Amino acid sequence: MLTILKLLFNLFNPRKKENQILVKVLTEDAESDYLDFLNQDSSCSCHINPPCYICTHPGNPLGLIESDYDFELVNVEESNNRIKYDDLIRSIK
Repeated sequence: MLTILKLLFNLFNPRKKENQILVKVLTEDAESDYLDFLNQDSSCSCHINPPCYICTHPGNPLGLIESDYDFELVNVEESNNRIKYDDLIRSIK
């Protein structure tokens, strides 16, 4: 529950630093893993043999939002064409 509250706080509270707005985006490695995850041909097979490769994939958005080391804060101008934290949250719903 605390993690969810922390995530919501970070989502709706961009941090300002010296008149710069910082946004939370995936690191390059995490973004590569996420795009690889999106290109998977198969779906979850945990009903046969848990845990499956899809659920344990390093680019699975459910796992990415739980870790802080997969994100970095960048200036809003530098965040173009990067996968933002709030975009990742929306992809789960």
